[in-house]
Formats: sequence, structure tokens, C-alpha cells
Amino acid sequence: MKPTCSHHSTRLVTRGVRAEPGCDRHRPHAVRGLGFLLVAALMGGCGSDSAGPTAPPPPALQPATVAVNEGDTQMATVGTPVPMPPSVRIASADGTPMSGVAVRFDVVVGGGSVVGSPALSDASGVASLDRWTLGTATGRNGLRATVSGVSSVSFEAVATPDVPKTLTAVQGNGQTATAGSALPVSPAVTVRDRFANPIPGVTVVFTVDQGGGSVTGPTTSTDGFGVATVGSWTLGSAPGANSLTATVADGSIAGNPVTFNATGTGAGPSPAYDIVVRFNSGSSPTAAQQQAFETAEARWEEIVIGDLPDVSVNRPAGTCSSTSPINETVDDLLIFVTIESIDGPGGVLGSAGPCLIRSGANLPLAGSMRLDTADLAGLESSGLLDEIILHEMGHVLGIGSLWNLLGLLADPSQSGGLDPHFTGPQATAAFNSIGGSGYAGARVPVEDTGGSGTADAHWRESIFDKEVMTGWINSGTNPLGDVTVSALLDHGYTVDPSSADPMSLSFSSSIVPRPGTAPVALLLADDVAHGPIEVVDARGRTERVLPR
Repeated sequence: MKPTCSHHSTRLVTRGVRAEPGCDRHRPHAVRGLGFLLVAALMGGCGSDSAGPTAPPPPALQPATVAVNEGDTQMATVGTPVPMPPSVRIASADGTPMSGVAVRFDVVVGGGSVVGSPALSDASGVASLDRWTLGTATGRNGLRATVSGVSSVSFEAVATPDVPKTLTAVQGNGQTATAGSALPVSPAVTVRDRFANPIPGVTVVFTVDQGGGSVTGPTTSTDGFGVATVGSWTLGSAPGANSLTATVADGSIAGNPVTFNATGTGAGPSPAYDIVVRFNSGSSPTAAQQQAFETAEARWEEIVIGDLPDVSVNRPAGTCSSTSPINETVDDLLIFVTIESIDGPGGVLGSAGPCLIRSGANLPLAGSMRLDTADLAGLESSGLLDEIILHEMGHVLGIGSLWNLLGLLADPSQSGGLDPHFTGPQATAAFNSIGGSGYAGARVPVEDTGGSGTADAHWRESIFDKEVMTGWINSGTNPLGDVTVSALLDHGYTVDPSSADPMSLSFSSSIVPRPGTAPVALLLADDVAHGPIEVVDARGRTERVLPR
């Protein structure tokens, strides 16, 4: 209801306006001007001739969160779409679903593709891709969904191999060996899909076709790398051609079956055992030192005459103390040598031992030798350098350093034993033949003094005296005798027994220098390398790591 004003008879006024009683504003009544009277109209009552202020509209909602709706952690075959297209849910800060919001989906891992990006959210706030197709490589795939100015979320999927498509040889074809002997490299094949992805779990059967040989482990399955390897292939007893086939049951696979060929030769000496010595960067051997390594290498190659399987080694720098990556095929032993300052003259001379060994036979593939520059200089002048390098290289071949691993060491002193001894039958027979048949203790006696790295890793000095593989190097001749050569037979090497230096045992008392006397022998303190040993398969892959 409009407010009521009190109206009297109109009166003429000559200027201005006046307030009526009961009104909240001035209202004009009459204005005289230019000889005529203007009567003011009352417009809608008091206080109603202008509008009040208008309230602003509430602010529009804005997208604030983006979250996975469905389609995360899926699995599909390479090159195919995931079963459920990924989708996200968009909401405001108070959780209200937001429609019409653009969401961009981008492949970030795996190289796949998407259809339907960008996508707009519906009335429920959900934006969904039409399709996410995984890449052609097996493994992890990743997708990112992004709302501009808000945030992004990620989706994961795993691409699995397609069906087997090809069967190809990996290793072991075209070998030659003595008739009736096992080939050094076991044949292997790989199974792959149409995108060349390796396929695990495929059964492969190896069958001898020609030559009359035999195999072990004829039925096997591909591993995580898609590779199946026969246990071993022994050639027929007659010289000539041999063949082996590897077959997968699916006849549609290209290259199936794979045929391996080998040639059996007449009986003859085994291929030479090859040692490669490599000096690490920063090591600068003198001419005499270089010659000592070459002499030791030739001596051990004269003793060990059986070839070992080649192994492809791919390892980063630092492996076996190497200062550069190892990317090569090793035949038969690779030794990395570091010549550096350790603790000055008269302290620790150095250490040596294997760090990579072959699976099965546990024979060294690679090792290291570390020597103190200060001590080497003194050894050159004393005439003991050749014996020292020969001794340390023997540890890399496994003498002393692998006895415990190979189960050839009994009653070790470092574990509380009182009479440590080497139990290999070949070394025991050699010990008896050179004068040890009357020895009263356990055979073959191993060093029980000298501390860690000397005890349990050398022949006993008090028994073997000047033999080169005791824990002390003597002045004069240090023979590499029958017991050491025969111990390598117990390790599993093929050796030439006639290569041993002649020696006999006299059971001399210990020649460890007594206080106040001139030293007559150099203690090789703690010279067996510490650290883990990797066991690798025929393709150079680590099977396990052994403490040492």
C-alpha cells in the first residue's frame, strides 16, 4: 500500500517546494512561470518515483577436480584396444558434477593411440574416450587425462604379447667339436609375436635328426626373454654331420621348425684355453710388470688346455673393477688389472679372484687383480715379481677363492676348524704321489694361519714350503707343482698333467719369519678378493649372486 499524503487546497507559491506532512520527500505543488500556472501531478504516491539497488547474480560454478572414473589398470594384447575406454569425472569444489567440460587424453607411455579426444563431460560430470589402443611393444602403457587449469590424472595398462608368429635360432648353430663330445654352446631358439615381442611359456621340443647324438632337457619352455635352450647336445660318436631340430606344436609359426647343424671331427686336442688381461684406466705397468703378466698368462694357458663355452657379457663399468663397460664375447677368462696405491710398501700387496662364473660348472668367466704400486716396485728389484703375478692369477682361476663354493674345503679354520684341508680326489692323489702318502693329517693340508684371505685359501706353508700357491712367496724357485695342477682337475678344468713343475715334499717346519730374524718369505696377506660373485648363464645373464 502506498503511503497516504494529507492534501489541502492548492495554493500558489512563487518559488521552491515544500514538504507535505506525512511524506518522506519534497513534492512540488505548483509553479508559476511566464503567466500560466503549472499544477504538479502526484506520481504514484510518496517515495515511489525511483527503483532501489539490484543484487548481483550468484557466481557460476567452476570445475575444480578431475578423478579417474573407470578404465585404469587394464590389460590387453599389444596393438589392440583396452576392454574399457578410460573415463574421468569432473566436479566443482563442492562436489557438484560439471557438464560440458573439455578433457584432453594423451598417450604418455607405450606409443599407443586414442580416439575421441578431447571429450566433453556429460550431465553426470563424466568424460569418456571412445577407444585407447595399446602400443606394439609389450609392457607398461600410460595415458594422461587433463582438464585445462585444473589438474590431470593417469591411467595404466599392460600390453601382453600377441600369438606366436616366428621361431628363430639364437645360438648354437654351425659348431664343430670332437665326435662324441658335448658342444660348448647349447642350441637355443626364440619365439616372437608379429611385432617381434618375445613370448614366454611356449613349449619347444629339441630332437636329434642326424648323426646319432643325444640331448639333455629336450622339452623346455621359453623364458621371460622368449628363449628356449636345450640342456646340452652331444654329437654322435662318428665324425661327420650332425643336426638337431627345435619344434613348436603350432604349425602356422614362420620358421618352425629350426634346424641346427654341427660337425663332429676326429679325436684331437681340445681348443686352447685363452686368458685375456686388460689393464684398467689409470694403471700404468712398467715394461717388467707387463712382461710378468704375459708370462703368467702363458703359463696358466699351458696348464689349462680345455676350451670353455664362450659367453656374451654386457655389464656396466665397475663390474669386476673394470673402468669401462664390458660388451664382448669372452673366451675363456677375462681379467681386469688395477695397479694403484693401496697402503705403501710392506703392507697389503693386493688381492685377486673371480667375480663372474659360469652356471653349472662354476668356472670363472671374469675376474680382477688389484696390486699396490709401492710393493710392485720392490718385487721387481727382488726378482719375485713373476711368482707374485703367477700366484695372484691362480686365485682368479679359482685356486683358494672357489674352494668353499665348490665344496672342496673341509674343516676351515676361519669357521673354527683345526685342520683345514682340500678334499678333491685328483689333488689328494697327486699329494700322495710326491711324498704325502705318509702324512698323518687330513689331506690335502690347507693353510690355517695368516688370517682372513690367507688361511683356508692356500696350501699349507709348513708342508708345501716353496710351492707357488702357498700363502708365502720364497726367494728362489717357487714351483707350480702337481697338487695345484691336479686341484684344477677337481675344479672341472681340462689340464695337461705333464705341465706341472717337479717337486717333492719334505715336511719342512714353518718358515714364517721368527721375531728378530731376517725374513725368508713374503706373506701374501689377505690376497684373495672379497666381494660377491655373480653366477651367469650361457647368455651372460645373472642367475644368482653368491657372497664371498
